[in-house]
Amino acid sequence: MESALIRRLLTAGAVLAALVLGWDLANGNYVLLALVGALAALLVAHWLTDLASDVFLGGLILFGYLVGNRGFAQLQVPGVPLLPAEAVLGVGVCLAVWRAARTKTLPIKRDALNFTLLAWIAVGLARLPYDFRTYGFLAVRDFASVYYAFFFFLAQGWAAAPRNRGWLERCLTAGLALTVPTFAAFDRWPLFFLSLTVAGSPLIYVKSDVAGGFMAAGVFWFGWRFLRDHLWPWLALVAVCAVGVVICNSRASLFALGVGVVGLLFLREWRFFKLLLAFAAVGGLFLLGEMAWPRPPGESSQALRLYESVRSIADFSGSQTPTSADLGDKPDNNRFRIVWWQTVLTDTWDHGRWLGLGFGYDLADQFVRTYYADSDEDFTTRSPHNFLITIFARMGLVGLAVFGAVMAVMIHRTWRAAMVVRNTGGSAPWLFSWMILITACFGVVLEGPMGAVIFWTMLGLANARFREQLAEGGEAAAALQPAEQANEMAVAP
Repeated sequence: MESALIRRLLTAGAVLAALVLGWDLANGNYVLLALVGALAALLVAHWLTDLASDVFLGGLILFGYLVGNRGFAQLQVPGVPLLPAEAVLGVGVCLAVWRAARTKTLPIKRDALNFTLLAWIAVGLARLPYDFRTYGFLAVRDFASVYYAFFFFLAQGWAAAPRNRGWLERCLTAGLALTVPTFAAFDRWPLFFLSLTVAGSPLIYVKSDVAGGFMAAGVFWFGWRFLRDHLWPWLALVAVCAVGVVICNSRASLFALGVGVVGLLFLREWRFFKLLLAFAAVGGLFLLGEMAWPRPPGESSQALRLYESVRSIADFSGSQTPTSADLGDKPDNNRFRIVWWQTVLTDTWDHGRWLGLGFGYDLADQFVRTYYADSDEDFTTRSPHNFLITIFARMGLVGLAVFGAVMAVMIHRTWRAAMVVRNTGGSAPWLFSWMILITACFGVVLEGPMGAVIFWTMLGLANARFREQLAEGGEAAAALQPAEQANEMAVAP
């Protein structure tokens, strides 16, 4: 009797839900339909993969941001103002709270990186209520640069299970492998990709500064895999990513890759350094041959383009004029950043040096009046193209100092990872994160989900792997102690 009653109740509920969904669909309301469809898809995905919903979604958005970039970041169901990052973050936080209540353990680990990152988030949260009263939803929008850091804690928890970590790393690998081909195709046929829309937004829209950071990160990601597995396809992907950094017209990614290669020297990752040095030598020979190749009048060689791109990084006065066609805007681009940085730094120092100007404050207002004094164009960018300056402007010296502590811990852990796993690219997951952070100091990268989700997730995975390496090293040392004690007793008189 009880089972029959349950079946009838379930049937009645299904019929009622179908009627409500049908009514909403007929009236053009897709909110409930989207929620039910998403729930059904997650149940099917869990049944097929045996992965938790947040882990499965986390892997999907990693792939989506790597390939779709800015286009994927703007996707949303009509009538549902929820973007992919925020949707997965909401699901992940809810499930993390539920797991913490069930297992009586927090998703926060007792180490310096967790504590300093929590302190940085706390500084931002402390001033958010005041900023929300002043600026409304704009404060929440700007606070995204802070709340995306919750992906660090989610990824750290996801990585505890080998199956989950394997899924996330496979999604990262697949996305990184397609980053360069997607960028090249988008650069060649932009109108085609802009026509591939979902609910009015292009599915793939590539920003060169964000994609360039991914390519630089891919060099270390695939190089680490080659040193670990000795499989030639990984080596080919290292070459693809390195070529992508050169051709993507992003000087920030070139600079980041150079810092990473020099970093390998300080980390004493000799095998990794020699591998990239060999690639640089082969690339140099190719560029020399390309210079001698006949070309139409007025067309610059790739070697000249690379030289002028690197030289323009230090052209602060804008006095040098590149001859390469796609580098003509670089002097003005340098001046654009320098003027904006100086304006924001001066404004913040004068009016909010300790706690910042707040989330929601228009950091572009004074800059636009200075740099575009005679222009009537609508300027919508809110970040001064430097994540550290953005932190100072929003959270003052207090927030910048705490984030400086986060970076100091990252430097220490990058060093320790290289020492724990000698000459096998153990620092590569950390260098992956550094590539994105360095590019974020010259562009709008970590203020949006395209770069922030990848950065914070990878940082969480790197920290989880580092903790495992330390634990394995401690266990190995403990296992050796009885044998060492036995040897000492044997030789004792």
